Amino acid sequence: YYYENSLNINIYYLFNYNYLIKNNIVSLYDPYNILNNFNSQKFPLTNKEFANSIDLFCEQLYEVYNLYIQDDKLGAYKKALKTQEIFVLIYRGFYDSMNAKKKYKDCKTMNQKFYNNLLGLIKSFKYDSIIDNMQMMINEVDKMINQLPVNIITLFNFDFYTFTRKLIFSL
Repeated sequence: YYYENSLNINIYYLFNYNYLIKNNIVSLYDPYNILNNFNSQKFPLTNKEFANSIDLFCEQLYEVYNLYIQDDKLGAYKKALKTQEIFVLIYRGFYDSMNAKKKYKDCKTMNQKFYNNLLGLIKSFKYDSIIDNMQMMINEVDKMINQLPVNIITLFNFDFYTFTRKLIFSL
């Protein structure tokens, strides 16, 4: 249920006790304290999933570039939004690894400095400045890649990353 004060209440009946909990549960009625026994799950990315998300980020950048040079700004903006979603996954995978798969949800588990940085990047995303936003995201991914161990860097296509990086910065 959604209320005027933007409160969202989801009501569930639990019959299966193998239920994965992503966030905290506030129970309205739990006479046997069943919900108190549930622990919220952590959702980290594996090294391979993290590397795959960087490859997917590069593919999306390449598509944004192609749509932008074809002067399809609306298509480029749509792809840029998808690119931003993958960027958030990468960002959380690096700075809040235990909650990475939550993407946009419950970002306040991150360090306040990194949370504010991510929030600033997301808020600055505008239709008129697609390429500037893509360049800011690439700069952030560069910072992360420079701190990654070699065994993770070898899992993604670094040449394709540098290629798409050059394409976006050439615009």
